[in-house]
Amino acid sequence: DSFVAGLTTGPGARMIERLSLDGRALGDNGAVAVASIIHSSPALHWLSLSANLIGDTGATAIIDAMARAPGPTGGPLRTLYLAQNGIGDVGMVALARLLPHMKLQRLDVEEC
Repeated sequence: DSFVAGLTTGPGARMIERLSLDGRALGDNGAVAVASIIHSSPALHWLSLSANLIGDTGATAIIDAMARAPGPTGGPLRTLYLAQNGIGDVGMVALARLLPHMKLQRLDVEEC
């Protein structure tokens, strides 16, 4: 979606601290775009992507971006909401492998 694309390329992308895109039907393509925000926004500490039709491909892109984020694994991200998406075993296993190395304080994957 063009809004997400603008967020990833706009001059303020590096200053985003909290981002809620719940219920925007982003799908995997939108999740891939959001992944670039995770990787390039050193201030992002709170992200909510619930109810967005995100599957394994989108979840894996987000998880890969967290693994590559500057600083400790996951970068400054402390809260991640992925509830009510279509994330399957592949995405959940990728997330589970990364969790021990992250500084997350809140994670919601209910109804995935």
